[in-house]
Amino acid sequence: MSQILRKISGATLISGVALRGLKSKTYLGRIFGLVSGVETITTQYGLAQIFRGEFVAVKPDGSRSTALACHLPEIVAALVESGYEKTTGHGVRFGFDFYAVPSEKTKTGFVWEAFPLIEVSPADSPLAFAERFPAAPTAMVDGATAEAAAPAPEAAALAPEAPAPAPGPEKKGSGHKRK
Repeated sequence: MSQILRKISGATLISGVALRGLKSKTYLGRIFGLVSGVETITTQYGLAQIFRGEFVAVKPDGSRSTALACHLPEIVAALVESGYEKTTGHGVRFGFDFYAVPSEKTKTGFVWEAFPLIEVSPADSPLAFAERFPAAPTAMVDGATAEAAAPAPEAAALAPEAPAPAPGPEKKGSGHKRK
């Protein structure tokens, strides 16, 4: 079940994560979205984009949040905004994995790192789209990924089937004597 939020942002992903004194790259979660509008606002840090549409954040523990507004970290916001402008208002979908990387050069002690899960493109619902992916990594501790959570049933149904085991040596008889 998803928690409904007013807005999904980087704060949604870092909520509950101890980033002070971060020693290694840490997985924070995924954000998927279907953008149907962009609004530029002025914040205490300068101009920022608020995306309107349908958005889903998935944290490493599998918890999900949904919202109709999204503020993305600057490293991907321009990419999503540019993709939206190219669709002439027909909407664009995106999906990113986000990480916190230690940095002594910032006040927060970390910088955002993002990896696209898909190319920013015209799209379908982010809830349906998010189900197409296997479970995200649960966490990165000292650079090692912890075991991933079990994929959602819908995602498991979309995963390719495992290949059949290779045949072993042929067995002759069962070891039982017949009477």
